[in-house]
Amino acid sequence: MKASRESLSAFGVMLLLTGLLGIAVLRAEGADAPGEARSSTSFSISRDRMTVAVEASAPLDSGIATAEHRWSWGDGTSQYAGANPTAAHVYSRPGKYTVTLDAVDEQGAVSTATQTVSVATGTLDWNFYDFFNVPPGEYWDARAATYGETPIGAECFTASAITNGICSPTDPNVPDVASYPYTIWTYTGGTVSRRAISAPYRLRATGVDISGYDLTEPVFLPVMNSGEPAGAFLDFSWSSQFVDTAAEDVMDAMGCANPGPGDGYYSWSQVTLTMDLQQSRRVFGVNAVDAATAQQWWDANTNSRCTGGPASRGAVEQALWNWFLEMGGGQSSSAIGKYDIMNAYEWFLDQVFLDMSATVDPDGTTHVTINHLAWGTTNLLNRMFYWGSASYADNHLDSTQAAGWYGMEPFAWFEDMSWSGSLNASSIDFQLTAVLSYGFEQFALPGPDGNLDQVDDFSVWAWRPHLHDSLNDYLGHPFSELDRYPGVTDVESAPGSPTYNTSHPRAFIPTSWDLFTGETWTFEFPTGKVVFYDPNLTPIGATGTSNDHVEVSAPLSLYRTQPASYGTWNAVAKTWTVIGPSVTGGSVGSPGDYPDEAWGAIYFVPE
Repeated sequence: MKASRESLSAFGVMLLLTGLLGIAVLRAEGADAPGEARSSTSFSISRDRMTVAVEASAPLDSGIATAEHRWSWGDGTSQYAGANPTAAHVYSRPGKYTVTLDAVDEQGAVSTATQTVSVATGTLDWNFYDFFNVPPGEYWDARAATYGETPIGAECFTASAITNGICSPTDPNVPDVASYPYTIWTYTGGTVSRRAISAPYRLRATGVDISGYDLTEPVFLPVMNSGEPAGAFLDFSWSSQFVDTAAEDVMDAMGCANPGPGDGYYSWSQVTLTMDLQQSRRVFGVNAVDAATAQQWWDANTNSRCTGGPASRGAVEQALWNWFLEMGGGQSSSAIGKYDIMNAYEWFLDQVFLDMSATVDPDGTTHVTINHLAWGTTNLLNRMFYWGSASYADNHLDSTQAAGWYGMEPFAWFEDMSWSGSLNASSIDFQLTAVLSYGFEQFALPGPDGNLDQVDDFSVWAWRPHLHDSLNDYLGHPFSELDRYPGVTDVESAPGSPTYNTSHPRAFIPTSWDLFTGETWTFEFPTGKVVFYDPNLTPIGATGTSNDHVEVSAPLSLYRTQPASYGTWNAVAKTWTVIGPSVTGGSVGSPGDYPDEAWGAIYFVPE
């Protein structure tokens, strides 16, 4: 069944903003007088595109009921709701508005609360949460041998890796398996000599009526017959995860080509699509006049075998295989893809197997399943989310040409990814959930003496939006966003790094991310203690498994935002919210106007 917009409430489109958008609770005038009753109020707020719904809370002071609710919507209109605590309002223009509640209690005292809301015909809500609190997958243990990516303060990421012989702990003085707060000793910049410290977190993005992706140009799906007009609907669900031992067992049972754990970066995608017959003609080139001939076409053009190699692929499967290569790029320097990922993650879109199957209902509704194993799939999706229909290869030096909905390419290995929604005639509705293990990083800054010298340096955790390339011209692929910074270096400052306080060619590509009207960020950081690593006491050359990173256990304390005072920080709840439209003032990313620092960003020190 095609997902309706109303059903998107299951995706959390009605974003609950209580507490996260800065509820204001004010006491009644004169309530400080001795013996006088007090009254206070608050309210929750949610929005669906241009419509806002509010609900006042019960009085915070027991025994005093609220007799009247008066709402001001911030657009010059107001509403008297009497004793009814709920109300709703439809705005006539997109924008950012302040909603005000004046609540009058039975004793006549007035209390006021306000919140900010951003409404638009298309909305996008971001939630970032579970920082430090995502247990790693077994595939991380497979990465250690090739890339030296390890947990900090433990020998293995997972107990299953020990059981399955992927990781073998040897030091009784070091914990066998990582535990909360999870941190990763990783590398950056295309060389294992450069180290970084990162912590995982979860991402949820919910979009309603987002333009740039539609039935005519899905972007993340092919158009194999552009001469056919678009159909009426297409619903999608795309899940992806890196391969571990359990996944290998499933692939074995399915008869799929099984490459083993490899380097821990095999990405297994399982895609389901539901569309009308006309849309299947446009997307997959189905040549059929009705449901019966469409089923015959699918049966003739798919093999539904995931054994690998061209002989196991039918004609439409081979066409989709070729489309992936055209988008991501191949190994040859002549095989440049539209979203060429070679310089992003040090390899091309390297496919292992791809199989498809389809069933066609009597009314022509077509259900397609795609089973795909490759290196680099989520890197490709990141490019598609950021650049949209624009070509990365053609525009990699100019971010102003990016036409996507995703404001960054955050070291684009999505773990446990789920991407689902509906394509419409002019837009897309979706929800994306994923784990990101890069992008929230710890590094050191100089202390009062102004030098990075392990004397008075201090550590910060920072969330900073950035673009993804870490190499130039790898294997003859010439396009890299690093070309924006010829000759520019940055200084390595991960506590314990063997190249601490050493300059390297730039690998971090900051970007500016301005929120549009109807777009929001909500960050939920831990309220308890997390781990910092002392850059002065941690020895140079420390490793993740050597257990000699000197820990500082403390809550996160806001150090600064970029730009200053960007968004709203709640020091008690440890939440950071930004409500669009919000212009950071950062460089836009066009030639001659490249950012040297990420905008916006947030930095923490130990409390």
